[in-house]
Amino acid sequence: MKLHFYLTFLAVTFFAACQQQEEVRMEAMTLEEFKGTYNNYIKNWLAEELTKKGTELERAAKEKKELLEKEIEKIKFRQSLGDYLNVSSPEEVPQDLVWEDGLDQPEFADPEAKRGGVFQQFMGSFPSTLRWFGSNSNGGFRGYLFDDVNIRLVDIHPITGNIMPGLAKRWAESVDGKTVFFDLHTDIKYTDGTALKGEDFHRSIFVMASDYVNSPYFKQFFREEFAQITLYSDTLISVTLPDKKPLMPWKIADDLFPAPEEFYSEYGPDFEERYQWRPVPHTGAYYVADDGFTKGVSLKQTRVKDWWGDDKPFYQYRYNPEVINFTVIRDESKAFELFKIGKLDLYQITIPERFYEKIEIDPVFDGYIEKAVFYHEYPQIPRGIFFNVSKTMLKDKNLRLGVHYAMNWEKVINVVHRGDYSRLQQFYQGYGDFVNPKIKARTYSIEKARAYFAKAGYTIENEEGYLENKDGKELSLALNYAEIPYYTKMLKILKTEAKKAGLNLYLDAKEGSTAFKTLLEKKHELAFSGWGVSPPFPYYYQFFHSDNAYDAEENPKPFTNNINCFSNPRMDELAQAFRSASSIEELEEISMEAQQIIHDEAIFIPSYAVDFYRFAYWRWLKWPDTDEVQFNAPLKATPTDLHVHWIDEKVKAETLEAKRAGRTFPEVVHIYDQYRDKGGKQ
Repeated sequence: MKLHFYLTFLAVTFFAACQQQEEVRMEAMTLEEFKGTYNNYIKNWLAEELTKKGTELERAAKEKKELLEKEIEKIKFRQSLGDYLNVSSPEEVPQDLVWEDGLDQPEFADPEAKRGGVFQQFMGSFPSTLRWFGSNSNGGFRGYLFDDVNIRLVDIHPITGNIMPGLAKRWAESVDGKTVFFDLHTDIKYTDGTALKGEDFHRSIFVMASDYVNSPYFKQFFREEFAQITLYSDTLISVTLPDKKPLMPWKIADDLFPAPEEFYSEYGPDFEERYQWRPVPHTGAYYVADDGFTKGVSLKQTRVKDWWGDDKPFYQYRYNPEVINFTVIRDESKAFELFKIGKLDLYQITIPERFYEKIEIDPVFDGYIEKAVFYHEYPQIPRGIFFNVSKTMLKDKNLRLGVHYAMNWEKVINVVHRGDYSRLQQFYQGYGDFVNPKIKARTYSIEKARAYFAKAGYTIENEEGYLENKDGKELSLALNYAEIPYYTKMLKILKTEAKKAGLNLYLDAKEGSTAFKTLLEKKHELAFSGWGVSPPFPYYYQFFHSDNAYDAEENPKPFTNNINCFSNPRMDELAQAFRSASSIEELEEISMEAQQIIHDEAIFIPSYAVDFYRFAYWRWLKWPDTDEVQFNAPLKATPTDLHVHWIDEKVKAETLEAKRAGRTFPEVVHIYDQYRDKGGKQ
């Protein structure tokens, strides 16, 4: 039976670029009808782009012609493919493909892992939505709900950094390197029990790129970065990109996920509201039932019975607890008290105060709780202070440079972090050869800060010690951040030190989800925040391209990742070129210049870098101990991302009985330093 999407659909409003076309009204659209409409839209858009680029080529300076010629060649290639959302037969698959399966790489989970048990965790605030895309979906909890449990077409092996299987048991690239064929496992099911279908990859474009979701990044991305998605059967698909790219299979898999038919049967104009609290079925091992959460209180993930991945290499010993419980505990000290009595299984102690003092408790001395320090190779989170350059004051680069020199992160690292952390040097760090080694973070200097503030017109010191300009306007900026005691302790030091340079730094603390919403809505002046990263490449388009900064009326565009509202013609060229690059060498060259612009324009103040994590956990929580992996694999940022841990119920019973009887175990501190001085470095 055909799936009907009851909606009012404006075909020409998929993207801002086609808003000038005549509106076409359609109702009760089926997926097949959508394909026709979208394919026609892409066809017309490519024709318009070809005309536009041709006109630009005629007028372009010599140095621009080569780039424009490449763009025209790319458009013509896309036009030669035919339909964007394409259907073919298995007989049309090339017979000379060289298939790969990635099975020559080591397992990183432990065959000794045991299934069962309840893994108890906590979260500081409840997520703003259970949708994985759309408004307010890009929060920190999304990884737990989707990113860390959903299975991609292929993935990056967390030890070797090479491609490993996922939904696809094997894959192959075309001779020209622009198309990847994916041969899927035949037994894949979503967490709601429905079987994956090939057309679910077409449906994904529908639900993510339509105007019924506030997701400008995806709309633009799929139009410009994918050339064709072809279905040969329910288990055989191919994806063509406009350009050949390094690690093509992974690049595709990192952006394209199937969308289950039954779940999206009510998809329409009210999508964001209707699906606000509907956990999306995915292909991973855990699901959130409709009654598996209480807003603002708790959320429970339950393991799928007879999950399809249970017998697959790289997945068979993972996702072990039967249930994962998240309880909202806004007071961190309360969470720690619950951890001490065994109501929470794991507690993060990377913060020095926790590691050196707070965790010095009897359950640790008695061996009931163990500690671990693990050095990893994961890229550094771009954590620091973001400038919203759409604000009038912050358009002045001299003022931004003054703020850079007024931030005493060195003191924060020495006092709050006790010298354990290092200074983050730039927005992208820990990506090896993709990192510009010449860039260093600006260090605290009252003299330099005041010199730049003077260039910005702030030369008069008032009675409170803050600078003013000739009109009596005080040099005052609000810093938006999530109200976490640890953050407040750091930022109070920055505030005190900034005053010495004449800057009044107002600490605008908000509840976590509210602070993040303020950030995405571009209502901040300054914001202390950090973004999730993933190897192997840095990315520039979503964070720094002007398309993600302003709308057609030049208003800040909300709900994009360009939270700086940064617009720079050269950065636009580089961001687009990075997307189109076909070799590692090109990516490296582009990165050097792009990172230099980010630094020179002073739109981000790097804070601190940590190339390890420290956790305390009750001794019944177990981790891999094999020839290949001790505790965890290096290309992950936290111990739970890979879901290789497990609950040993026998050890739990033994521990609780010993605790009641007053028997103790040896105190244990594990140090895993085989990757030390490798992660998070230049």
